[in-house]
Amino acid sequence: MDGYLQQDLSISRISRNPSHIYGVLVAARCLGMYFIAIAIVANFYTRSFVWVVISPLVLGIGGYRLQFILHDTSHHSLFKSKRVNRTLGYLVGLLVGVDYKRYRFTHMWHHRRNGEQADPQIQDYLGSEPINRKQFIWFLFSPLIGSRLFPYLKREMTSRDIDGYDAPKSTTFWWIGFLTVQSALVFAMVSVSNRIEVPIFYYLGLSTTSLFLSRLRTLAEHQQVPPVDNDFSRSHKWNLFDWLFLYDANFNLHFEHHLYPNLQTSELKQVRNALLVSGKIGKEAPASMIQTIRSMYLSMSK
Repeated sequence: MDGYLQQDLSISRISRNPSHIYGVLVAARCLGMYFIAIAIVANFYTRSFVWVVISPLVLGIGGYRLQFILHDTSHHSLFKSKRVNRTLGYLVGLLVGVDYKRYRFTHMWHHRRNGEQADPQIQDYLGSEPINRKQFIWFLFSPLIGSRLFPYLKREMTSRDIDGYDAPKSTTFWWIGFLTVQSALVFAMVSVSNRIEVPIFYYLGLSTTSLFLSRLRTLAEHQQVPPVDNDFSRSHKWNLFDWLFLYDANFNLHFEHHLYPNLQTSELKQVRNALLVSGKIGKEAPASMIQTIRSMYLSMSK
């Protein structure tokens, strides 16, 4: 893919020098939404039906935002310094139970084997077998009842074999750091709310709402109905709803990211414009990820 970048003069002029300001803004926005979600629930939670329902949703959305920091730091592209990327990715991973080294390994393998059976994210695709609308609805919404939790934990914490290669093993140091950070989070949430169930809602939100939103986005970014190409990715136009709930850091330009994964995501708009001008792409991007999901549904048999 980098050869493609070198050959296209209009794209090769795009800077490969990550902006610290962009990195700080993305990190501040995502971490801010994460801590605001915790603060809202911890400070205003009451033992009412409404709060029991919305607490996992709010906390899950907050936790979901951190994966955009994890993603960009795994490419060493959020900041200029590899050390800063790795340090921030490592610390953010401790907040949501993600070993940064393992995450980076599996994500790089996703880029190498996108859509193939060896893709670590293949469990979030529909596969090659045709399914009907009822099966699609179940696949889409089942994470809300925890169906993705154990496969996700296996991939992120215990599984070693990735297409015949050994993923890094979580070290004792990481486990100590993870347990320390989680204990501090639980203590803070209980201290502020005086409710023992608030941290329970936090973990419930991460294991349901966060994984549901991730499935929605992954399907919109990568799934074809019916499947044609293995190495497939899709971009979308920016819109406020998707930005609030499904992505940050120009994640809507996912086709461009897979073409040039080492560019800072701040530069993906320039890449898309250059590709449009040069005629490399001509198809209009879908208006939203939700529209893409709806189109998949309508294309299936009843």
